[in-house]
Amino acid sequence: MTIKFNKFELHIAFQEGKLNEKRFVDLPHLTVAQRASLSEFLSKITNEEPMPGKNKPSWLTDTEKKIPDTDAYEEGNYWHYHCGPYGDVKVRSMTFNLAFNARGLTSDAVIHYQKLDDGTVLVVGFSPEHEPFPRSDEPHENPLFD
Repeated sequence: MTIKFNKFELHIAFQEGKLNEKRFVDLPHLTVAQRASLSEFLSKITNEEPMPGKNKPSWLTDTEKKIPDTDAYEEGNYWHYHCGPYGDVKVRSMTFNLAFNARGLTSDAVIHYQKLDDGTVLVVGFSPEHEPFPRSDEPHENPLFD
């Protein structure tokens, strides 16, 4: 049976965090545009609407090969969604129910989240500038795992 991912929570560290840097920004420091991107993502989840952005597990490449030093991402079921802005480009593939979609639109900004077994999407971070394949395993400098 397929789990419907149609509810969300914001991780307390993201809600109350102090990060405000190029790679990670916590909720209190999001710009108006970043808040709008997050809000649209959360709205589409709860309304079970398709989304245009690329969506994938943070431990896999676009060809679904395991990325070295990403075991913690896999163990925690961490994913990331490219939330825009996308520029003036044609949509090639939509993301449905937060399924793997390597052909979705890409953007600098991504939303980091965990898929929980009860269908909850736990938002853990926002990256204004997505760094592809940051390590999750020790040693690392990744605030998602501090």
